[in-house]
Amino acid sequence: MDVIKISDPLYKELEVKSRLCTKVHSIFNSACNLSSDLGLISVVCKNKRMNPRAMMINDETWFQSLLPNQIIEVGFKQDTHLQHGLHLLLPPQSVTLFSPYLSSEVAFPNQINKMVYEYLNKYQKEMGIYSILGQSKKLPISSSVSYYSPMLLDYFLPRMDDFIEALKIQSSSIDLTNFLGFGSGLTPSSDDLLVGLLSVLDSLRHPYFSILSSACLNSLDKTTDVSRAMLFSACDQQYSQEIVELYSAISNSGDIEGKIINLLKIGHTSGHDTLCGIFIGLKLFR
Repeated sequence: MDVIKISDPLYKELEVKSRLCTKVHSIFNSACNLSSDLGLISVVCKNKRMNPRAMMINDETWFQSLLPNQIIEVGFKQDTHLQHGLHLLLPPQSVTLFSPYLSSEVAFPNQINKMVYEYLNKYQKEMGIYSILGQSKKLPISSSVSYYSPMLLDYFLPRMDDFIEALKIQSSSIDLTNFLGFGSGLTPSSDDLLVGLLSVLDSLRHPYFSILSSACLNSLDKTTDVSRAMLFSACDQQYSQEIVELYSAISNSGDIEGKIINLLKIGHTSGHDTLCGIFIGLKLFR
């Protein structure tokens, strides 16, 4: 199966390694994750969006025959040493590269905080982290939706308060051990929030980025495989297509609201949780 698009950093790593033996980690309708020596790699169909560790193919039916732990070899199309079996082949002359990096330091428009907040408030969800932020009272956030689990709310609310206080003073000893990994799904809500926050710090070239990213890296064992890969990429200044396109629209006076809506479409609450992190970053560091 030919790869039609691949993230730029992953392509560069494969150029060095030439061939890669991977194993099917998880399977979805038109996507899958592969475990490898290079970490978790996503394979998506052409109707999906890219992430920092993704390859795109043109055939949605390819995923239907996959089995957990199945071996898939990844390599360049001209490589004659590939073994028999399932392959993902990179045609060097025609494969498109996706850049997961923010292109430049971003100058945010004056109304950006208000715009982000309005979308957060309009699309709030009971399983998302926004309602916990509304309960926290540490930020000017009002939520009309109650978090779906009062028990989990009671557990996490003090941790959210401590987290926001640490951000306000830009604590150099911020500890995410009891913060990271909170929430349900492949990428827990607190992790999505951290990705959004890191993206703002990165876009501002703020020195606190290195402190927060170090704290994230120190606690990656607290979360899921998929979220671990996502956070690791964010700490390396690499983000999903939706985040990259949002910052590009902000920098180039593009359709900011349209890109916010695209971000909100990620997962059940992931996009909304990420936007919460962006709002916190804009509020406390801009």
